[in-house]
Amino acid sequence: VRNARTKDVVLELTSVGTAGIEILGGTGGRIIIGNHEVPAAPGVHLYDLQIIFPDGEVRTYLTGHYPIHTQVTT
Repeated sequence: VRNARTKDVVLELTSVGTAGIEILGGTGGRIIIGNHEVPAAPGVHLYDLQIIFPDGEVRTYLTGHYPIHTQVTT
């Protein structure tokens, strides 16, 4: 997850060890992404899901964005 304005990475998950993504049998194409808290800095945030294959090829399967607004109520 990256802040669209500053380009700062605010959350990065990998399948290495216990770094946030669990692969359930690579040939079946199933993964689990656990619950993770993203810092609530206001602004638009971008995300993607990329897979790096053993031959070094990188494919992006999912992309998107979501806004985080400043609090408007007290």
